[in-house]
Amino acid sequence: ILRSDSLMGTYVLIGTRPTNPPNSLLLFTDVTPRADKQSYYYKMIAIDSCGQNGFVSNIAHTIYLQASGNNELTNTLYWNDYDQWSGGVSHYNIYRTIDGIADPVPISTVPFTNAFNNIYVDDVSQYIQYIGKFGYQIEGVEGAGNIYAFADTSYSNYVEVIQKPLVYVPNAFSPNDNGLNDLFSPSIGFIDIVAYRFTIFDRWGEVMFQTSDSEQGWNGRYNEHKCEPGVYVWSMTFKSASGQYIDRKGVVTLLR
Repeated sequence: ILRSDSLMGTYVLIGTRPTNPPNSLLLFTDVTPRADKQSYYYKMIAIDSCGQNGFVSNIAHTIYLQASGNNELTNTLYWNDYDQWSGGVSHYNIYRTIDGIADPVPISTVPFTNAFNNIYVDDVSQYIQYIGKFGYQIEGVEGAGNIYAFADTSYSNYVEVIQKPLVYVPNAFSPNDNGLNDLFSPSIGFIDIVAYRFTIFDRWGEVMFQTSDSEQGWNGRYNEHKCEPGVYVWSMTFKSASGQYIDRKGVVTLLR
């Protein structure tokens, strides 16, 4: 069993495998490559009873997946085509995990186009309530025409993409109990709410309001008494999908 970094490059022996009974599959696991860094080319050579090279297999080219997170609430996937199935490639299935939870159903099926390089853009805007860690894996599926009458599959490496935290904090609110802009709270997305803390201070540094509930906002009161109009300081702490603790501060104007 030989491996190379390129199609026409030098193939290096990485292991041997004794024969199996006729009409059975041979299995070999290559644990040495950096599948998260590049794709590889493999081939097998059958050695006869005299120790001489016999039949040489086709060359298999593995799928190498890369991904990037974008500011437009999308993740872009890039991968190369699998090569050298006798039935060719039928299509690619894209599997995704969100915050470590895998979906057993492909999020999309991409037909084979023979373009060698494939691109898929995943819209994740409907998942902003999650922490923001997305994982992906590509499954290549062989097409019809395999000479052994079955369709093979090949999986890419697994990659993770981090979406940046989304935070918007208004600069004013009017808690007049008229149902319009009565609560002051940030709009957030792609953060770990377990580490969330939101605090309001008056101009002298006294805490007017504090919560660890991302759904709870300040109603402009302290000890059930209406606070005076003016400028207040807010402070927010949260954790991103990458595990970084982030502190932000600003001011808000209370209007009546």
